[in-house]
Amino acid sequence: MAISYLTDMRNINGAPITPEHYNDQIKVARHADDLGYKTVWVPDNHCMDDGFCPAPLTTLAAFARETKRIRLGTGIIQVPTMHPRRLLEEACIVDQMSNGRLTLGVGMGGYELEYKAFGVPYKERGKLMDEHLKFIKNGFAGEPLPDGMALAVPPVQRPIPIIGGTKSLPGTERSARIMEGNIATNHMDHEEQLGKFWNEWLSPSLQKYGRKLSDFQLPLMMTTWASETYMDDWHEFLGPGFIYRKNKYEDGFEKVGKDYKGASFQFRAWDEAEKAGAEKMVSRMYIDTPNNVANRLKKLRTIYPFTEIVIMKVQGIPQEQFIKQLTLWREQIAPIVFPETKW
Repeated sequence: MAISYLTDMRNINGAPITPEHYNDQIKVARHADDLGYKTVWVPDNHCMDDGFCPAPLTTLAAFARETKRIRLGTGIIQVPTMHPRRLLEEACIVDQMSNGRLTLGVGMGGYELEYKAFGVPYKERGKLMDEHLKFIKNGFAGEPLPDGMALAVPPVQRPIPIIGGTKSLPGTERSARIMEGNIATNHMDHEEQLGKFWNEWLSPSLQKYGRKLSDFQLPLMMTTWASETYMDDWHEFLGPGFIYRKNKYEDGFEKVGKDYKGASFQFRAWDEAEKAGAEKMVSRMYIDTPNNVANRLKKLRTIYPFTEIVIMKVQGIPQEQFIKQLTLWREQIAPIVFPETKW
């Protein structure tokens, strides 16, 4: 049972990426490592023009050399658009550089534009996902590779854990069938959305494939903020940052016309909430006082049995504010949400 954080490496609301900005992200990773955070997660996205990280394994290799204990997770990396040998080899290097601290979070991605950029057929993503995962899992386990050639650098872990990030029933079943866990991402209406996901998809999938919950990792990534002045923080930087992220995704990828055809389910909910008044989103999110956030999360565990909370860094949060937030979570929230853990 643990707390973690995710950074997509973007600067504040589209500000330019600089070496100083990357150095700041390393400082955050060091701070989280010192606090005892479980994992720093870095996602994978392409074709954005605002610095969204397109190379999580490269980034995690840098974090590996600057930290001692914290695990390093791709959250998630888009498997079908990469050659499986390239992904396998780079993952093994990061595992070696970190002395066995890599967790490979994997998914297919939901944006056809990214597939076009790499010349990969979008309609074949499910087939490619299965083929590539078989290749990677063989390499992680030290088994012969499907291409019959050697793996130059083996991993430290045997095997490196693979966790699925999914937004579909087939993907959820794939996680339950062949992976060590499943990453859920949720931003609003958590009790309803996660309860439905658990009861209708994930729990039946685990039962179907004979998986024990005690042996299955369930990280939960969420937009959250704990502060005695949370509404002031929302108006100052959280709200603008969240709306920036929403609009950037829509402009870059998914919203198609007024009927949202082809769009992710989350955009309709976000747009409707924004039209009702951006601050009305707050009551539907885990943005509250530290005590309320802790107790609400404790209750949420009875609906969705997550084993790890991943704090997602909203683009508008200033560096020092986020460092303070990580400290607050470790000192005030984690002991309440995970009382069984020795902090």
